[in-house]
Amino acid sequence: MKNILLFLFSFLMVSQMSQANTVRIGSGGDSQEGEQVPEELLIDTLDKIQRDAQFLIHSWMWNPEKSPLTAEQLEQLRQIVINTPVEVLREKACTLGNEVKDAVAYSSPTNSICISTFALKSKLRIDNFKSQVLALMTHEYSHLIGFDETQATSLQQQTLRYLALNGYANPGPLQVRFYGQYERHKTFSRLSKDKKELYKYLADYVAEAKTRMATYDSLLETVYPALAPQDDFGADVLVRINYIEILVDGYQASRGDNGSQEELDMIFKGSSSISSQDFNARMRLKMVRNFQRPGDVLPRIGVKTATGDDFAKLVYEIEEMDQKIQIAFMNIYAGRNLVKFESAKP
Repeated sequence: MKNILLFLFSFLMVSQMSQANTVRIGSGGDSQEGEQVPEELLIDTLDKIQRDAQFLIHSWMWNPEKSPLTAEQLEQLRQIVINTPVEVLREKACTLGNEVKDAVAYSSPTNSICISTFALKSKLRIDNFKSQVLALMTHEYSHLIGFDETQATSLQQQTLRYLALNGYANPGPLQVRFYGQYERHKTFSRLSKDKKELYKYLADYVAEAKTRMATYDSLLETVYPALAPQDDFGADVLVRINYIEILVDGYQASRGDNGSQEELDMIFKGSSSISSQDFNARMRLKMVRNFQRPGDVLPRIGVKTATGDDFAKLVYEIEEMDQKIQIAFMNIYAGRNLVKFESAKP
């Protein structure tokens, strides 16, 4: 019943919202009439709109059954959000020909969007103005991937319904402590002559890496994931961590325990290498995650014959993918500073 009421509320709310579009398609956008919203709240919302639009798109990417768009359209929309400048007018409305509008998407001479706090601040409802602004911006962004007015308005309505049912993203500041130690792989090469020290160092590394990946996962499991699926190298990293852990457990176990060696023999089946996906599928505790590196190959390493150089290669690959994950997090939270504000007159 709660979901039905929310759906009806958002539908009625949307029915009076503005129409917004690109120069090449139609008439520009307006918003629902309602209680006045202080301009400083609008400014704060628009300052984060590029980030919040990405969170919304990522949420749909991770939950395709709830998405109003196809995977291809979502990626197109994501690229538009990342690369399209937004100009915020504070002293006048946006214009489309002789018309004045709350927001307009332009395709010429280059893609850009105009949105006006001057026009919007007296038309939005204080209880849901952030959702209305994000839905309006989604409408405008969609024109730049080719949506006509009917399609853009439908997406605007679907966005409002989704936000009413699932909530508006409120990630706050990025709390991940990013690690800058990307030369750890060199240490393993230097430890080749002392197996005991090598495996102790590996055990510490595995514990640290698992903690870091758990931190990433805690972000990805929120309502609005912070990474698009193609930027999530978590599975590719974890399969290497699991591989190293099997070898560490085998070394640290009593000399009569051949469990780790037997597991590796079962996984590799006599081959000198194996793909990451097959390695995962044959592990006793396999992960249910998507791999982003389909051509990945893991080399066969023996518990007793492993060298520091063998581990250095695996750790180097982990560091490489970990950097990509961290960069993706930071880019989304920081945005690309493409939202520019018109200075208010003194």
